[in-house]
Amino acid sequence: MNTEDLARTLRAAAGVAPEPLGDLAAAVAARRTARTRARTRTALAVAAVVIVAGGGTAAIRNAGGNGAALGPAAVTPTAPLLTPAVVAPALPARPAKDVWPGAVFKMPAGAGDGWRYRPITALDPRHLLVFAERSPDRFERIEVYDIALGTSTVLATMPERPDLVPYYVQGADADAEHVIWYAVGTRDGERVTEFWVVGREGGTPRLITTLSGEAVEQAAVAGGRLVWSLAGGGVFSMPLAGGVMEEFTESSGYRLLTWPWVTQKPLMDERGRGRQTVLVNLETQARKIVRATEGLQNVRCGPSFCFGGTVKDRKPTAVVQRLDGSGRQELPGLSGVGIDSLIADRFVVVFVAGASGDGSYRPAAAVYDRVTGAVGGIGASNGNGGGTFGQGISSSSSLVLYWGADASEKPDEYWVLNLAAVPPVE
Repeated sequence: MNTEDLARTLRAAAGVAPEPLGDLAAAVAARRTARTRARTRTALAVAAVVIVAGGGTAAIRNAGGNGAALGPAAVTPTAPLLTPAVVAPALPARPAKDVWPGAVFKMPAGAGDGWRYRPITALDPRHLLVFAERSPDRFERIEVYDIALGTSTVLATMPERPDLVPYYVQGADADAEHVIWYAVGTRDGERVTEFWVVGREGGTPRLITTLSGEAVEQAAVAGGRLVWSLAGGGVFSMPLAGGVMEEFTESSGYRLLTWPWVTQKPLMDERGRGRQTVLVNLETQARKIVRATEGLQNVRCGPSFCFGGTVKDRKPTAVVQRLDGSGRQELPGLSGVGIDSLIADRFVVVFVAGASGDGSYRPAAAVYDRVTGAVGGIGASNGNGGGTFGQGISSSSSLVLYWGADASEKPDEYWVLNLAAVPPVE
């Protein structure tokens, strides 16, 4: 089921990366490529993260240069604690709605006025943050959908920006008190990025700050502050109320992963493959080393684990393991190639690389819970499976995955997997 209403298309196996949809595809791709810095940074950070090459320390320092260096207890062991691989079931035998019945539901694919919904992320087990678009990729409203009641509430209407053409609203993020989003446009031939905020109770959006130059790659809201990173590297912060923009010192090679974690931009080899080597917590100064990922393709690491792909017995096999290489789990029949989706430091989205065991169910992809070992298929609404699904377009990894509830080009309903509603592990 190919449709412009799903946020991204995931193709089968063999290293094919997800495709963005709609006319915005080329623009989004261009916005997220690294490029030379086009502006001079001012008002550098009061707080800074320092990464010292050659096995040094990561520290948080104030403007006066005082700071506590990272102690050995906060660093992962120098040698991996390898354990035998745990082999998971070959393929998901059941749809996600059967694996996590309390987390999968149907919702309207559009508002009452006909505007289409694009899920952003889950605010909690009951509420979803969604964009409403008047035309493809032109987000006009931000709403909260109540799963239990089946109703939505408008939080804010996107401001008109006639001086920025073209102008596209991008990813959003939320905490307990605020929702932020950023939008990009062009003014006099120069890229402009605007950051906006509205309270969780709704109201009139307020402009936090405007940037010019290089593309913003990711943004987050935490503790009354806006945090973002640039496509070419560099992590910045500013109070939601506005004021001084701060840059984390020596962060030019780093990007925001999921607040408060940053990671270095992977260095690419001659085949375009790269891997992370370190993660740094901007709040606690903790520094984690990534080890034992040799032999894995397209490795992506979060605060607690890494995910990648390999080939075993001539079959694609997804691999999940801790940062030091221990706790390795192999998922035959599921491919890690081309995936960049680690969610909530617990879930992984994987390709289904082959036919199902009994031939009756083959989803477009699957979600693997690394904590419980559960695997649930997504993106298929009937026995012969489906070809697409979407992930919510939040700036950080969204807690929402969705797909059409029928085979039409513009379904009236979505199936939604809300990972915020998956029961926690006791």
